[in-house]
Amino acid sequence: MSLGKGATLSALKLVNTGLGFVLGLALAWVLPTDGFMDALNTAMFIAVNLARELPRVVGLVLIPFLVESAIAKRDRVPQLFMTWWLVLLAIATLLLFVVAPWIPRIATPKLPEAALVEGGHLLRLLAPSFFLLGLFGIGQNLFYSRRAFYEPELAATVWRVVAMGALFV
Repeated sequence: MSLGKGATLSALKLVNTGLGFVLGLALAWVLPTDGFMDALNTAMFIAVNLARELPRVVGLVLIPFLVESAIAKRDRVPQLFMTWWLVLLAIATLLLFVVAPWIPRIATPKLPEAALVEGGHLLRLLAPSFFLLGLFGIGQNLFYSRRAFYEPELAATVWRVVAMGALFV
């Protein structure tokens, strides 16, 4: 990667980090400070951590595997790997959906009962995004394995801008 491409990618990462911070501040400014917000914070804390970690974990496994398969010219092996990864991702998403009502009770047991119920409900609503984040992680790492770094960063930037726009519309 050239110095210019590295600088551009670093700038995009910095913009994404800054937009994530601004999005967090915007959420704190727009949303109320009550039991609902406690429930939302609990559900979002789990969802945001999954959103940050899932693409990274996928990349630790997927990028070296795809690069090695491309070098060895094994076309069928990555397809099998992707199939199994999608099946595991679907199972994990279903499991998250099923156990969602209990996660806030374990993570934040001192919240009022209404906030725990609402947090479980919100986490259940966010559970399908786990599958989508896994797909994003796969897509992001497919780009990375082909030395295309801008597209995933631009997608994350657009997502944050749209999310902030949705708060104020």
